[in-house]
Amino acid sequence: MNTVPQKVKEATNPDDQLQMNNKDGKVSYIIFQSQEDVKASLESVGKTALIKLDEVDASNDKQKQYIYTLTTDESVDTIDIQVNGKSTPYPMTIID
Repeated sequence: MNTVPQKVKEATNPDDQLQMNNKDGKVSYIIFQSQEDVKASLESVGKTALIKLDEVDASNDKQKQYIYTLTTDESVDTIDIQVNGKSTPYPMTIID
């Protein structure tokens, strides 16, 4: 994502490697911070949106922030984020 809404920026905690900011229960902003390049993919498994974030290359030692937008409807009741193949818990913030 190239343009990040101001409310998402304000709700983002720079100390959390992985977090989600949710708007209206339908649009989620997934924020992932890493020093490596990240390859992201999305799969639908039943009613679960499976988001895979794989760190692929240690390009430098500077922290980078990756922000992805996910829009869901009633067909999705679970969002599972896997970092390097492991389901990872994340804090969620509700934004207006």
